Amino acid sequence: MVQTYNIAQLENNTSLNNVEYIELIINKNDILQFEKNIDIIIQCKNLKKIFLIMKNPSEKISNLLNFNNKIALLQNLSEVLIFFDEARYLLYNYEIKTNIKYIYDVNLMYLSLINFDDIPNNILNLNIMNINISNVNLLNNLPSNIENLHISCSQPILLNKICNLPTMLKNSDEKNKNKNIIKKLNIKIPFGCKIDINYLTQI
Repeated sequence: MVQTYNIAQLENNTSLNNVEYIELIINKNDILQFEKNIDIIIQCKNLKKIFLIMKNPSEKISNLLNFNNKIALLQNLSEVLIFFDEARYLLYNYEIKTNIKYIYDVNLMYLSLINFDDIPNNILNLNIMNINISNVNLLNNLPSNIENLHISCSQPILLNKICNLPTMLKNSDEKNKNKNIIKKLNIKIPFGCKIDINYLTQI
């Protein structure tokens, strides 16, 4: 079983590249704590999941996701799970009505994607979480400057709808949870593009 780390454990960890799961306690005060530790968190280049432990259940989720834009450097991040005392949820279960995105240098990350607003021309690396039936077709309208695409989808059969990826795309990293379905996918990709498929384990 992969270990889940908290902030204190990250501070004393000399192998941050091996960290795949971290746990963050989130309330208004802890956003400031996240801000202090963002430079440690972004060293976890292979981070796959963030577990948010919610201490203010009445607070709007979008208000508590006001992270530092450096989080966009975590281009391997695939899931954000939100824990309350009685249950846990994927972020998209909250039916957020707006984009939640972070831009840092040539990196762009969407925690929630409703529609593409203007993507800057300098963006090379794009990470989109929670691809679903309502937004999968948006992947056919990505700007041509995107070179590396990382997407996460709990229903990978939807990815068959992808038929018009950017011609400059060099690498597409598909994160999914179903080994049987992924074998049946017929994704149309640009010539020479490499696809890396990774399977997310349930915790």
